[in-house]
Amino acid sequence: MKVLEVENLIRNYRRSSLKKSEEDVKVLKGLNFAVEEGEFVGIMGKSGCGKTTLLKVLGMIDKQTGGTVRFMEEDVSEIYGDRLADVRRKQIGFIFQDFYLMDSLSVEENIMLPMILGREKESVMTKAAQEYAEKFLISHLVKKRILTNYPAVRNSVWQSAGRSLTIRIWCLRMSRRGIWIPSRVRS
Repeated sequence: MKVLEVENLIRNYRRSSLKKSEEDVKVLKGLNFAVEEGEFVGIMGKSGCGKTTLLKVLGMIDKQTGGTVRFMEEDVSEIYGDRLADVRRKQIGFIFQDFYLMDSLSVEENIMLPMILGREKESVMTKAAQEYAEKFLISHLVKKRILTNYPAVRNSVWQSAGRSLTIRIWCLRMSRRGIWIPSRVRS
């Protein structure tokens, strides 16, 4: 099954918000490709070539100017409103460059957040979080709050980029999303 299918994908940005012109910035220029279920795809290119724009269109954060994008064989232009929010929350996992972990929550709560939003049973969430923590050898950190930009606080842990990435990946694994869209993931 094709998870993503892209036909003649075009994404332009207007130089002026007042008028359409030949001066529009043409970022994606007729891309065609498909991604099969279970396939791993990497997107590489020089800075400014449209990688992030492509990821935003594929993740339904941004709309294409032209062409067709199908997610799980459904035209994304026909997905909107609550359905769009549900698809993003349940089926697409994003790993942004800044990870967007919540420093008001513990490591465990950050890991469980997608399941909390999905109204999963607490016992199921706790068990799954414990299993992932044991698997990744950080059981000693799950009850600690995440620190990103603060001085040391009792019962907290500083999150390096690598550890933040690990936690974010757990969030996606716990939510069992079908497609992950990372942007500039480095550790």
